[in-house]
Amino acid sequence: MSLLSEFLKAASRVLDEAYAGTDKSFPHPGAFFLMSLALSFTSAVLNSPVLWIASGLYSITWGIVLRPRLKPLLSITSITLLLALVPGVPILFTGFDALKYPVSLESRTQVFAFFVARVALSPMPLIVSLTGFGWASISASLRGSRVLSRYVSKVDFFLLNTKYLTVVFADYLAARESRVVLRARSTLWRALAMTIADIIGKFTVVSRDLVKAYESRCVENC
Repeated sequence: MSLLSEFLKAASRVLDEAYAGTDKSFPHPGAFFLMSLALSFTSAVLNSPVLWIASGLYSITWGIVLRPRLKPLLSITSITLLLALVPGVPILFTGFDALKYPVSLESRTQVFAFFVARVALSPMPLIVSLTGFGWASISASLRGSRVLSRYVSKVDFFLLNTKYLTVVFADYLAARESRVVLRARSTLWRALAMTIADIIGKFTVVSRDLVKAYESRCVENC
């Protein structure tokens, strides 16, 4: 099986672990999630190193209190760090970042460090809240709000849909790899196009069945 297939299956397992709820009730899961979401959003949008540091300290403090599940926490944090390092490497070599920071940065290393800190630290409060409580617990606590219940239902469906589709995509991709490998170079692009068309067709069928199953079980605020 290819590296992409293995990655998709690992991503599905991470989603499954992050979705699973816990019996923790302090602090209130819904309120804590909304507070963490607000801090992550503000830290990501505003170009302020103080907010990045605050997000990091907030995450460490509540991480000690909540004791989030280690495996999904490390997996999501690793992905976030990877997303920061991939575009950050060119910055390390060129010293150019499109953002203007509120402090004067004299070296390429400083620019690189600020960029990685912004990308890696901003989402940490949200990651800690998700892995500390699990989305199922957060969702249950937010459904009491008429304003939020409809959006919570959509997130529920998205997570369940994505978790299932990643497994289907990985298995289907592995089954179609031989079609690409065994073909000659002259027909490689045609084989790739057929493979992509098969995967899109499979996704369409699976997504339609999931939507029908969800709608048949949803009573209100869907």
